[in-house]
Amino acid sequence: MAVTQTTNQRQAHPAGCPVGGQTGANPGASKKKQHPRSKILCVGLLLFVLLVSVAVGKGLRQTAEIRREEAQVRAEVDRVNAENQALEVILQTQDPQVFASYIKQAAREQLGLVLPGEWVYVDRSIVE
Repeated sequence: MAVTQTTNQRQAHPAGCPVGGQTGANPGASKKKQHPRSKILCVGLLLFVLLVSVAVGKGLRQTAEIRREEAQVRAEVDRVNAENQALEVILQTQDPQVFASYIKQAAREQLGLVLPGEWVYVDRSIVE
């Protein structure tokens, strides 16, 4: 004997889907209930993705800026270390001529000093 199903006897189906092509009394009712939820979910997901992308973008920009600053500081440290090594060589030199010439050069360049009897010419078009 074969068991047949009549229109009055419907099997329960997961997620409330009709079985065997039967649509029921109001086929669009379940879609209308889920439609606003899915729109809200999509908008919420879109906002979440937008906020995450903005935060990640800001973090990446800050990271790039920090790396640029780090490279500048490292270059400055390398320059100062090279200058310190040059000064150490001068200080370790026992030759008073080398030390005296460095002192004269530093006095002229950094302090603007001149030896007695020297003339200083100032170009006023350059001076601010």
